[in-house]
Formats: sequence, C-alpha cells, structure tokens
Amino acid sequence: MKELILDHLVHSYNSLEDPNFLQYGYIKVYAEVADYLAQRLPDQNLRVLYVGGGGYTLARHIEATYPNARQEIMEIDPGVTQTVYEQLGVSPSTTHITTYNVDGRLMLNQLVDANAGQYDLVIGDAFNDLSIPYHLTTLEFDQQIRRALKPGGFYLALVIDKMVGGKFIPAYTDTVLQVWPAVQVLSDGDTWQSASASTYVVAAGDLAVAPERLARVHGLGFNNTVATHIMPGDQMHAWLDDAHAPILTDDYAPVDNLIAPIFAERGF
Repeated sequence: MKELILDHLVHSYNSLEDPNFLQYGYIKVYAEVADYLAQRLPDQNLRVLYVGGGGYTLARHIEATYPNARQEIMEIDPGVTQTVYEQLGVSPSTTHITTYNVDGRLMLNQLVDANAGQYDLVIGDAFNDLSIPYHLTTLEFDQQIRRALKPGGFYLALVIDKMVGGKFIPAYTDTVLQVWPAVQVLSDGDTWQSASASTYVVAAGDLAVAPERLARVHGLGFNNTVATHIMPGDQMHAWLDDAHAPILTDDYAPVDNLIAPIFAERGF
C-alpha cells in the first residue's frame, strides 16, 4: 500500500497489487456512479475526464474494470503525474490513460472547443478542505463542464465541508444547480445532519441518479452493498434555502472566505 501526501493531506491510498482497492468513501461513490453509467453503454466504453488527478486511484480502477474505457486527466502538477508513474502503479508505457499537465480550466476550454459533448463522466477532484482553486467552482466553469458532457452524463465533484454550518458546500451546490436540472448530494454515509467536516460528492446531470438503478451497480460497501447514499431532495432544497449562499461566478467567488471557518476551527 502506498500513500500520496500533498500538503497536510493523504490524497490517495493505492494498492500496487490490486487496482480495485478503494480506501476512501468518496472514491467508492465515484466508482459506483461510473458503473451506473457503464451498464448502459455498449462494451462499457466509458469516456471519462478528470479535473485533477491525485493518485490516479479511480482511473486505475476504471482501467482495470472497463478495458474499453477512455480516460483523460487534467493534472496541473507534472510532479504528481511523475510520482504516479514511478510509485503508484501506473506505467506510462502500458496505460491508456491520457494526461494533460495543464490547468483544468484552460484544458477544458480547449477540449470543449475541439469537440463538445464527448464525455459520459467528468470527475472533479481538484478541491481539498483548505485549498480550493476558485476558478474551478464558478457558474461559468460549470457551464463549460456541461458542454463537455454527453446527454445523460454526470459531473461529480468532491467537496469537503460541514453539512451543518458549512458555508462553501451550499454555495457550490447552489451554483451547480443554476446549470443542471438535476443536482444531488451524495456520500458514503447518512451524514446530512453532521456538523463535522466530511467528504461529499455533488452530482449534476440532465437526470438524477435513480435509486432503483443505483441499487443494481457493483456495490463497494460492506459485504458488496452499495456505498452511495443520496441526500433526500426535499431535505437538500430546504438546506439550500436556509443557507442563503451566494452563487459563485468568475466575478465573485469568495471561496477563501467561505472555507475560513474550517481554518479557524483547526487553529491555522
């Protein structure tokens, strides 16, 4: 087992022997939604784009599980990619994963301009709890992500915040809701009343993730149960109404202020 540590956080756990080992709950959520999509595709030929590569943990799993998948990773730091090649189980000579060591927004603009509507799944994994690139949170960026997706595709973004009392996650969720008709908050547990910082996945698409279809995916929870929980829709909308959060735009995205309570609680 190897860990990728950036700043103060362990970003990934990678088993060199088993690419299907997924430690973090949010990665299991990503993987279950990927299976949700793959089941409807001929030859399970998923097309996946990542905003942020981290340890390439999910990409390794998808490459091992769906041999016909095509994956592209936008990872701004070439040192991270080199570390993945040297230490974390991805061989540049045999992998079919394409990496762009370019800022995610700049690369996304190029990909959309060249060929819009080509991805089944876009994974946002560029945020951690204390470092959030504001230009990847905005309405305008989300509009570009939507242009990149095929009809019926999903955008899944990791957000680390407090569900109760957090300021960033409601602003981020409400911003995404301005762009897509179906937005859900997912987690690997029922933590909708939690006042502690945790990991959540904001899911956006033309259609919502359907619980009855989700129940048929390859479960990655305890005893192969489905790990993904969906925040009830009425609860989500009541939570957003109570939050009175700002919509994040290129002209106004105060993400540092919104995440500042987490800094304060940790004594930074």
